[in-house]
Amino acid sequence: MTTSLGNLFGAFVVQTDVNSITAPYLYSDYCYKVEPNKDPLIQDPLLNQWARVPLIGIIAGVARKALAFVHIAGHLTCAVITRDKGHLYHAMKGGCEFVRGHIESLFLIGRIFAWTYSCPPNYWNKEHYTGTQSWWFLKIYNPNSPDDLDRYNHYWKDFAKTSPTALITA
Repeated sequence: MTTSLGNLFGAFVVQTDVNSITAPYLYSDYCYKVEPNKDPLIQDPLLNQWARVPLIGIIAGVARKALAFVHIAGHLTCAVITRDKGHLYHAMKGGCEFVRGHIESLFLIGRIFAWTYSCPPNYWNKEHYTGTQSWWFLKIYNPNSPDDLDRYNHYWKDFAKTSPTALITA
């Protein structure tokens, strides 16, 4: 696996069966993979797309921070009530997304970050394109509800072999 700017921040994958209502809107995990004769794996969350647009990107950053705050509060409350540590990992992911939202809310630096960190490739040769992917510090993997990034990584089976200490089961 090659290292890109995005992969430097993709450190841990947490496997948990805890669901989250806000995760599909908040989490910035992305992947692009187009192969001949296969369905494309394209996951580009709406807040990521908005963050790349001048001025609207600032609003997207503030929205990500607000949604992260709600996400953190909800999962911490659930963690206290249910005593399920999967909620703590979701709250940690919310904290990571809050930091990302803060960066995106900065005028020039936020746009540069959004375009550099999570932008689809401008061009790819469908016969030779291997794809790109990234997640922001912490990836939540729910085996009961996998997303395209989970499918892109073969449900983290290879990751478990190459980085066993970075795959956490909650």
